[in-house]
Amino acid sequence: MAPRRVRVLGAMLAALLCATLVSACSNTAPAPDGEDNAVLIDSGTTANVGWDLWAWEDGSRLCMGMGDESGPNTAQNAAAPGQLSGSQCGFNDKTQGKTYYVSAQNAGNGPPTVALLFGPVPSAAASVQVTSKITLKTAAFPSGAGLPSVRYWVWAGPYQPPASDGTLLAIPKPLNAQGKAVAFQAY
Repeated sequence: MAPRRVRVLGAMLAALLCATLVSACSNTAPAPDGEDNAVLIDSGTTANVGWDLWAWEDGSRLCMGMGDESGPNTAQNAAAPGQLSGSQCGFNDKTQGKTYYVSAQNAGNGPPTVALLFGPVPSAAASVQVTSKITLKTAAFPSGAGLPSVRYWVWAGPYQPPASDGTLLAIPKPLNAQGKAVAFQAY
């Protein structure tokens, strides 16, 4: 039997993912001011599901979200059926669940199959630990694109990670080049 802490962490993650699934069906971030300030920062394919990750600023708030090659999902650029969708503006260190975002893809009416986790981290964060066994490198936002001088991370994988990936952390842990924790900040 799993220790209580692991069960609680699992329940918290399940609740977060379930809440995200509900919100992933709509676009939570506003449309960028003139699509020109949205920047494609990463893309890939996971389990035959393509994804494009965009970043932009809405006023003074950093926004990150899913889209396609033409731009982030907005009222003007709706997500296609089966596409990963959802976005968030205003990442911070104070509100539970606002340090990163989870988008999940559901093929048909069955359970979700693919999850994409992403978020910004301070420029001092060279990596981010997302599970008890997985630490990812971070990347800088493109310079000259009107985005903050910070870094981001993205993890695409199975909705239910295998045990070999370790236990998902309720809050990913940014780390500097020496492996020491870096505090989140507001964006």
